[in-house]
Amino acid sequence: MKELQLNIDALSKARKDKKQRTELDPVMERWFRFGGGFYGVVALYTWLYIEFDDVVNFLQGLANIVFDFSPSGLFQLILELFIESIMNFVWAIAWPAYWLSESRDAWMMLFVGYAGYWLGIKAAAYARRFRV
Repeated sequence: MKELQLNIDALSKARKDKKQRTELDPVMERWFRFGGGFYGVVALYTWLYIEFDDVVNFLQGLANIVFDFSPSGLFQLILELFIESIMNFVWAIAWPAYWLSESRDAWMMLFVGYAGYWLGIKAAAYARRFRV
């Protein structure tokens, strides 16, 4: 009977430790549960890559509007930024098409990107296993 109680206590402690681990890092836990989301990570990178040029163009256009004092120009500039952002989002969702149209070495970039992603998952799993 005493041995059974010790086993129950050990299971309870292991369960509490597992709960505590998931509470410590919920983002990493969700990432592991959903498989990491390579497609989503590359889509985010693609969106940031494309959007950077549009934000720079917006800021340059904003500087021109400040010197011209044109309210209609400001509205047009904001509307263009909004439309370009939506188009960039669509391109980011379809990132394989974007990268294939941009480069001849897209397949190699995809392979290297996935290899880096895979190594990141393995490093995170290793760090998680030996977390204090």
